[in-house]
Amino acid sequence: MHVNEHIAAIIGKKLEGQATTEELEQLQHWLGSGAGNVLEYDQLARIWAESPRVLNHTAFDTGAAWTKVDAAIGSRPRTAVVRSLLAYRRIAVAAAIILLAGAGWLLYNNTTRWQTMEALAANQSLRLPDGSEVELRKGSKIEYPAGFTGAERRIRLTGEAFFRVQHNERQPFRINTSRSQVEVLGTSFLVRSEATLDEVVVATGSVSVIDKAQSSNRVVLVAGQKAVLEQDRFSQDRVTDANYLAWKTGFLEFKATPLNKALDDLSHYYNISISLAKGHEAASKTTLTVRFENESFESVLEELKQVTGLGVKKENGKIFLYQK
Repeated sequence: MHVNEHIAAIIGKKLEGQATTEELEQLQHWLGSGAGNVLEYDQLARIWAESPRVLNHTAFDTGAAWTKVDAAIGSRPRTAVVRSLLAYRRIAVAAAIILLAGAGWLLYNNTTRWQTMEALAANQSLRLPDGSEVELRKGSKIEYPAGFTGAERRIRLTGEAFFRVQHNERQPFRINTSRSQVEVLGTSFLVRSEATLDEVVVATGSVSVIDKAQSSNRVVLVAGQKAVLEQDRFSQDRVTDANYLAWKTGFLEFKATPLNKALDDLSHYYNISISLAKGHEAASKTTLTVRFENESFESVLEELKQVTGLGVKKENGKIFLYQK
């Protein structure tokens, strides 16, 4: 890792929930300065999320573990990030256990043969080794082991997918994104992970969603509920339509739907920003009752103009609706 000592200290305080506003701003600036920084933060957050479980092991010699770590990396001195994180015993012990005892994701990642599927040209369907089914949205990626042989079934997701998980109470199913961990026993649900947010929508059963940056921050969802994790905060709501699966079904249906909500759904489906133009927010009171079935984006825009009476303009690759 290449995290400097100051940033490492802030990361530790952030995961402890003790960082100041100024420190959080510094951390955000550091995260925004390079994709590699985000990856290194994610690694530490994953270690942190694992630590409550692995620290339940009673017979563990921390000093001996770090001696083995030093021997494993040769004669190089410990990095500044290790020295700094030692101040946060929870992370340090968890990291040692993960590296040496095989209890966490780092060793698991090194010893397990992982497979990757990317939905490049179209949506893709996949059956996992346990029989669970995944429908992967175009542009998304899933990583999974060749077999689920441990105490859990763990996969990684980038993008969006719908899951139908086989029930196995002795082997929980866990989905890791860069921001959250979704835990289930057996159910069907959608997971969507984007640059600024994670969303989980439950079709059947129940799931637990955990903020990896702060494991005490979690929600439990049942069928017909959804949650969004954004800026370390969860928001929950009821699911009022099936449009969250439009990318899979090809159907978008609005029944007296507020225009802003309809535009959000259309933006997500077509991967194009569609919103009301600045100064025309009064049109948000408009409701939309219409059904689209595998229609082109241009056709949808024409129908929107007819149904709402609004004009449409394009600026810098974005679509804006305005009152004529």
